Amino acid sequence: QGYADPQPAVIEDPVSKLPVVFCNIHSHSKFLRDDRQKSLGALQETSGASKANKTDVSYGDDSPFTEEELYEFDRAVMKVMKPIPMKAGDVVLLDNYRTMHGRGTFKGSRHNAVAWFNAL
Repeated sequence: QGYADPQPAVIEDPVSKLPVVFCNIHSHSKFLRDDRQKSLGALQETSGASKANKTDVSYGDDSPFTEEELYEFDRAVMKVMKPIPMKAGDVVLLDNYRTMHGRGTFKGSRHNAVAWFNAL
């Protein structure tokens, strides 16, 4: 497994210059991911980079988050989550600096693209 350098939880939005929380705990925590699969079922087989993307999170000094901390983070995220109902052919565009996002379980294939734009 690869290991990324510690990253700050608060960064500057490149457009507004305001501080924003840029945190991937919810999607990258192995504990939370495994816990969700207990209630939602196993993730379907995937391809590409997602197949190798087995992640986890820790504090900057590499000490682990406690289960209680992770459950509290999950509780806070789920409290403000706004689901977007989608059907085949729908497209969603998100600004990673302004929107924490994820996806629920689904059947079928997923096609995604990532694009980075410079501020106008």
